[in-house]
Amino acid sequence: MVGASGGLGIVSVQLGRARGARVVAVARDERKLERVRELGADAVIDSKAPDWSSRPAPHLAARAPT
Repeated sequence: MVGASGGLGIVSVQLGRARGARVVAVARDERKLERVRELGADAVIDSKAPDWSSRPAPHLAARAPT
């Protein structure tokens, strides 16, 4: 979930976790990353990393989308 630390992103992380989804959250700085960790994201990715768009795949490889 890109933008996981914004208003809609926070609600989406919480709803995803409540529904049993594996949540991989993308945010911009350490404070925001920590916030989505606290909300229950399974993995967090810093969007400032040069290869951030390829980082979610390993976290999702074991589960097929439903």
